Amino acid sequence: MHPVINSYAQFKEQIDPYYGAPQSIYSDHFTWREENQTQIGYKLEVLPLLPGTYATLQGGHGAVLHESMTKLPNTHVLMVLMRDGFHEGSPGGSVELSENGRAVLDYPLTSYLTDGMKHAFETMTEIQFAAGAVATRIGHRDSAWHSSLSEAKEAIGRLPIELGKASISSAHVMGGCAMGEDETQCVTDSEGRFRHLENVSIFDGSLFPTSLGANPQLSIFGFSRKFATRLAEDL
Repeated sequence: MHPVINSYAQFKEQIDPYYGAPQSIYSDHFTWREENQTQIGYKLEVLPLLPGTYATLQGGHGAVLHESMTKLPNTHVLMVLMRDGFHEGSPGGSVELSENGRAVLDYPLTSYLTDGMKHAFETMTEIQFAAGAVATRIGHRDSAWHSSLSEAKEAIGRLPIELGKASISSAHVMGGCAMGEDETQCVTDSEGRFRHLENVSIFDGSLFPTSLGANPQLSIFGFSRKFATRLAEDL
């Protein structure tokens, strides 16, 4: 998957982040910047900030949440999609079966990944202050609003990136049922047909061998159309 983190900014002017085309601005500047990937790559995007989304991301309740929501028209959010699966330091997650046959999910937060998150937090904060923000706050339980870049960077440097602290999410679940002709490595064949049950095909993000480093929907649409057409012909 793509581990996702956010940075919030307050502006003097009203920007109404809940209107307009969602995620219409993005940057790949940090996605493929190093061939040896000594630091994890990430894609920058601007998230549409609907009221329900913002309330969930901010957390809190009562007066604290009320204050956050009253400032929503002047709030901006940047997010990054971390490019996992391309370096031994960020192998992604795993799905295994326990002795009783239940699925066991694991996604390790390695130092390679958390160091990249701190770099991404700094990048997002720099961009928001450069755009005229009067205060920024990263997606972290212990984070506060900061009115200068130096103050924000100091806070980012000392806040721990750990479970229950940093707000990490993902909408792009990929891999797990890799396609291919090697039966020892691939759960499906090269057209998404599941090898272990008859008359079952898989047409979704689980067919990828790892994450893409980009929003995967167009790739999923493409091979689903091709595989579904072929399946219909065979049937």
